[in-house]
Amino acid sequence: MTAELPDFDPSQVADLDVRDVIREGGEPLPAILAAADRLAPGQVLHLRSPFQPVPLYAVMGERGFVHFSTMFTPQDWSTWFWHDGEQVERAGSSPPLARSTAPDGSWDLRDLPPPEPLLAILERVETATAPFRVVLPFEPTPLAALLDGQGWQMSVTETLPDGSVVVAILPGGC
Repeated sequence: MTAELPDFDPSQVADLDVRDVIREGGEPLPAILAAADRLAPGQVLHLRSPFQPVPLYAVMGERGFVHFSTMFTPQDWSTWFWHDGEQVERAGSSPPLARSTAPDGSWDLRDLPPPEPLLAILERVETATAPFRVVLPFEPTPLAALLDGQGWQMSVTETLPDGSVVVAILPGGC
């Protein structure tokens, strides 16, 4: 069952990256199931894979897990699994920070679901001739390589109090 991604405590996340296993022709299912079996109550399994792991949803669903997936690039997916109905450990004990105001002159893309912010930026660089700044909910790691292929570069210029980042998008010669 697909669910919304809760605001869980990062220290309660068990990371498992199976991208290399799959690229090398290996079978990642035993490692994934073993990692899921090791989860303590309230923990979340974060799986990195080179594609959306649709067949895994049913397998994990039979074990009582719900999931949330997001694509960074067509070959880079993150999927989180946690037990259905289980309260996951929330990030911090204090209330969430209020959303920071985007700096003047910045293009605020925080409300777009992945991968739309990356796609919007890539579309803009096709016609842009000057640097511009965007506000994103987190550092866009895959963006640097995507921009480099189009003669642009990125630089995180500021981290806002709510954890959002301001990223400068610059022509390659700047």
